[in-house]
Amino acid sequence: MAEKKSPTIMCIGAHDTDFLSRAGGTIARFVQQGSRAVSISLSYGERQESGRQGKIKGEEASLEDMKKIKEEECVKSAEAIGTELGILDLEDWPITLGRPGYVDLST
Repeated sequence: MAEKKSPTIMCIGAHDTDFLSRAGGTIARFVQQGSRAVSISLSYGERQESGRQGKIKGEEASLEDMKKIKEEECVKSAEAIGTELGILDLEDWPITLGRPGYVDLST
């Protein structure tokens, strides 16, 4: 009789908080039960998901600075729940079809 394998789960979100905070408990539970977890973040959430947007130590922050902060937070959170992580860096917004990395699925 073949040994039952744990499933690999994949979680895809627009930004890190979609899976790390909203689905993090579920992902961690699967990992604790022996599953492999792979999470993909389409963006860093540098605009919409960042409550500190625009300020670092009282100074205006660039989008690149915010991306670095969000990446550090995302990596630490992914490690804490046990998921592998990929960040695609498709800018948070606005979504402009025709830019590299975007696919129009409406046709």
